[in-house]
Amino acid sequence: MYARAVDYLEKRKYEQALEILRPYEDVNTAIAYMSLGYDKAALRILEQSSQTAETQYMQAILNARLGNEQRAVSLLLSAAEMDDRMRFRDPELSLLVKKYGLFKEDDLW
Repeated sequence: MYARAVDYLEKRKYEQALEILRPYEDVNTAIAYMSLGYDKAALRILEQSSQTAETQYMQAILNARLGNEQRAVSLLLSAAEMDDRMRFRDPELSLLVKKYGLFKEDDLW
């Protein structure tokens, strides 16, 4: 069942994925919630997950969506420190990058 849920995620069938993943409360569950706009539920799961560059990056996006700019910036910087590729991944954070003058030396934003 779990493999089917991951397949649903890959096919962007988030509602079907979430039906299966809801009891697992893992990163894939958070991705399904996040993709459906259930940002608080996704953030709750990610905050309890292993803190990797990817999970911190997703938390940055969710905090930005929820209006917690300072927390989003902090998480984005932490994610980028762990993995430099996290700097330029998502246009959803580009406004914060510009607003706070982050990563200026890279001048890609």
